[in-house]
Amino acid sequence: MTTRQIAANVSARHVVRDQVQVEMGRHSMLIDHPVEMDGDDLGPSPVVTLLAALAGCKAVTVARYARRKGYPVESIEVRIPTFDLDHDRIDGPVHAVLRVSGVEAVIELKGPITEEQRQELEAVADSCPVTETLRRGVAIEQRVLLRE
Repeated sequence: MTTRQIAANVSARHVVRDQVQVEMGRHSMLIDHPVEMDGDDLGPSPVVTLLAALAGCKAVTVARYARRKGYPVESIEVRIPTFDLDHDRIDGPVHAVLRVSGVEAVIELKGPITEEQRQELEAVADSCPVTETLRRGVAIEQRVLLRE
C-alpha cells in the first residue's frame, strides 16, 4: 500500500444558525439543514453532501472506466433514493451521535452493453474511492485551536 498526502484546500465557516459556507479550492457551497431539522433549507445538509459525493464518485468512476475500455455507454445515472440514519448513545458532553449506517445506490446505464460489461461496470462502481473510504473507514486527526 502506498500512501501519499494531497492538499485538500477545503474549509468551512459558520455563517448563521445551521448555515455553513464551504470553500473547496475555486468552488464553494452553502450547507444547511432542512426546515424539519430546524434549518432554513438554503443548501444541502452535511449528510446529503456526503451522499452526493458518493453518487458523483460512482458516476465518474464508471464513466472513466467505460470510456477507457471503449464500452458504448450512452448515459450513467446514479441515484441514492434512501439511506439509514442511526444514533448511538455515548458517554461525554454529547449523549448521542448520528451516523449513516446504510446507503441504497441505484446505477442506471443506458447503451448497447453486454451483461458481462454491465457486471464489470457494477464492480468498478463498487470500488470507487468514496465507496472504499466509507466501507473501510478513515483516520481523522482533529485539532481545536483557540484564537484571540
